[in-house]
Amino acid sequence: MVKLVFIVGSLRKGSFNEQLAKKVESLLPKHVDVSYLSVDLPLMNQDLEIPVLPEI
Repeated sequence: MVKLVFIVGSLRKGSFNEQLAKKVESLLPKHVDVSYLSVDLPLMNQDLEIPVLPEI
């Protein structure tokens, strides 16, 4: 069995990195075991820092 670890460095909803990782995961053969590395570090979450769209 092949093991593959993805590191997604963004906490944003709809992160391009996460979307890419999920797409690649869906295209991999069944014998590839995919996991996502979770690191307990204080990360910036742009959704909490700066709203994407101003509220109207």
